[in-house]
Amino acid sequence: MSRLILALAATTIVITLVSGCGGGGDNGWLPGNGSGTLSSSDQQVQSGAYYDSVWVRPDQDVTIRIRMNSTQVDPYIVLWDADGTVLATDDDSGSGRNAELVVNLYAGNDYEVGFSTYAAGSFGRYSYSFAELSYSAAASAAVELGDKTTKLPVSLLSKK
Repeated sequence: MSRLILALAATTIVITLVSGCGGGGDNGWLPGNGSGTLSSSDQQVQSGAYYDSVWVRPDQDVTIRIRMNSTQVDPYIVLWDADGTVLATDDDSGSGRNAELVVNLYAGNDYEVGFSTYAAGSFGRYSYSFAELSYSAAASAAVELGDKTTKLPVSLLSKK
């Protein structure tokens, strides 16, 4: 039986996915769309920026697009592996100052997607979306894990 377990701590969004659970679209493990608010009660990275996060575990190798939009903060996406290593980031690849990250994820691995801001100490509302891309749409745009696309030093994106 498929099921989705949601655990909320402060304003951090944690989605634990149990094999084959319903999520965004046909793939089952993908969170879909959502929103949140960055506040001083959230977790911080070393730069001092606050973040909320969503955990994902794909059941097959896949290319996904993650978007973060806001009119109140300068959106910044960070992708960590299960050990907290920064795998990829994005600041302004979306429209305007919004963030968009296209990345290949691998089956059975846990990834944490952090929704943050470019500037430390910024607070405000944001929305996010996840979408699985077809191979042809994603082939040239995907960031291979380990490629550093960050504008901030990776050490500043480490968790406190």
